[in-house]
Amino acid sequence: MPRRPPGLQRRANWPAGMYASAGLRAIFGRAWDQAWAVGENGAVWFYDGGWYPQRVGPLGEHLNAVWMVSWDDLWVVGAGGVILHGNWSLWEYWR
Repeated sequence: MPRRPPGLQRRANWPAGMYASAGLRAIFGRAWDQAWAVGENGAVWFYDGGWYPQRVGPLGEHLNAVWMVSWDDLWVVGAGGVILHGNWSLWEYWR
């Protein structure tokens, strides 16, 4: 496998049990310190040097994909036609 130049390497520390407990299904990042992850039972996590769970509402649906247009414009889609659009604190929900 080719080796990447050091400037392109980035690492994130996953909290113990995050992958198993959240059932992560997708992750998207725009910068080394801005990423979002989504998973089962409505799990949404934000990364800015550490991973933080986000409250987006009483969702039970599995979330399958995430797209960051910019740091404050995020789209998430999930099972059953769920669509979320939001930012750090305000989320809209469609089904």
